[in-house]
Amino acid sequence: MKWWNEREQKDKIEIIEKFKIMSNEKFEIWLLNECKWKNEIKKDDIIYIRFSIENLIIINKDNEEKQVK
Repeated sequence: MKWWNEREQKDKIEIIEKFKIMSNEKFEIWLLNECKWKNEIKKDDIIYIRFSIENLIIINKDNEEKQVK
C-alpha cells in the first residue's frame, strides 16, 4: 500500500506499537481521528494498513525464531 510505504521507519514503529496495544476499533479511531496522518487516511485504507502490520509482525517473529535456532 502506497501510504504505508511512504512512512518513515520511526512512524511505522509508532503505528505498530499502537496496533499492538489497541483493540481494532480503537486503532481505527486513532488512525482516523487522532494520529498525525488522520487527514491522509480514509476508512477504506485501514484494512490495508492492518494487513501490512500483521504481515510485518509475522515476518519479524519468523526471523526472530530463525535466529534463536
